[in-house]
Amino acid sequence: MNQTLQFLNQVQNGGKASIGAIAPTSAYAARAMAEECARHHTPKKVLELGAGTGAITTHVLPCIGPRDELVLCEIHPGFVQFLKRRIETEPAFLALQGRITLQAVSASELEGEGEYDYILCSIPFTILPPDLVRAIFERCRGLLKPGGILSYIEYAYLRGLRRRLMGPLYPDRFRTVDRVITEYLSQYEIARRTVVRNLPPAWIRHLRFTSGPPSRALSLAPLEDRHRVALPFGWGLSREAFNGSAILAAASALFKSMRLPLAGLPLAAATAFSTFLRDPAREVRLDTDLAYSACDGKVLAIERLTDPRLGEGEWLRISSFLGVHDVHINRAPIAGKVVDIFSRTGGNAPAFRPVAEHNHSLFTVLEGLHGRCAVAQRVGVLARRIVNWYQVGDLLAQGERYGLIRFGSRTDVYLQAGQVEVLVRPGDRVVGGLTPLARYISERPRSAGH
Repeated sequence: MNQTLQFLNQVQNGGKASIGAIAPTSAYAARAMAEECARHHTPKKVLELGAGTGAITTHVLPCIGPRDELVLCEIHPGFVQFLKRRIETEPAFLALQGRITLQAVSASELEGEGEYDYILCSIPFTILPPDLVRAIFERCRGLLKPGGILSYIEYAYLRGLRRRLMGPLYPDRFRTVDRVITEYLSQYEIARRTVVRNLPPAWIRHLRFTSGPPSRALSLAPLEDRHRVALPFGWGLSREAFNGSAILAAASALFKSMRLPLAGLPLAAATAFSTFLRDPAREVRLDTDLAYSACDGKVLAIERLTDPRLGEGEWLRISSFLGVHDVHINRAPIAGKVVDIFSRTGGNAPAFRPVAEHNHSLFTVLEGLHGRCAVAQRVGVLARRIVNWYQVGDLLAQGERYGLIRFGSRTDVYLQAGQVEVLVRPGDRVVGGLTPLARYISERPRSAGH
């Protein structure tokens, strides 16, 4: 409450033009801002730009470990004084004494190169001159370590509305600012979260300017809710299922209000769709010596083969069939960097038959601590849509959700032969992110940092 009152006081005293916000960031948006640094479980350094009253800082503090460092940057005099009092008096801040500092300087004037793992930014880019917006983006690029992430918040659809409503009055300014922001988003954005429970609704954007080493993935825990809608008792739905089911449920309500026949059919379809694309919560035990199953299902076959697209040498392929009743979320078997994604055209034979290896498929290749690992998502008779949420250069934690396949299908995990001891047999049931498929036995694994 004190933060809200301080914010409103500064706005009332004429600070709205420089603050650029109509209300403090909500807890939901703040948690979304901090989700990337929260999953980093090794020593890290975090910078918050435009800390304001500390609405986001409050949710960053629990992410700061004994060997971490947090730097707050704020130039508004009233907010600087308020933050100083919080740092000196509040228990959550006092607990981080020696690990938290406050700098009252402009973001574009911050010194240092390659110092930070994460930057969280609340600076209102849309009210700034285009040159300053570009300068801040470039300063963030310089301050971040390789693979570091910039997360910033903007009001949903605000830039588009301003461009349309105020563009005719200030054509050069709004078009140029929008062009600068769009330029950086198109090149560097890796994810966007929509937070409805914020005033007004907001977008949380995550940008990565440079690709980090594969070893950085070893520091990450899987993101739980980026592509998932959490439900009570550990249940959850893929966001894709949530959106589709909501449309079908709305159609059912409309048909019922119009007293149309079969009004319950869309609702039944929504229930079936939600059940099929369910996404239960799972606690992945991170272990660099193991390769986990990439899916739920039954092991079909374990084979040795060569595949030039995956690299030289012999590969061990562990194939699993996903029935209609199985969870269809795919997870990364190991922690690593996505180094290649490619598809192979083919048919749609029943996924449980050997000929299904020639079905249409999408391969995701990871470079990890022990070398390369690949996962092939293959369609089946009913499956006609393969989803992959990531791209080349992205980092995946072990057990990270990275995609899904609709309806019955097959998932193959490729491991470098001679480096692993297989822990499953044909006919075994496996659970994505929980069942170990193989254990690495290589005495001298290749470094994931090279």
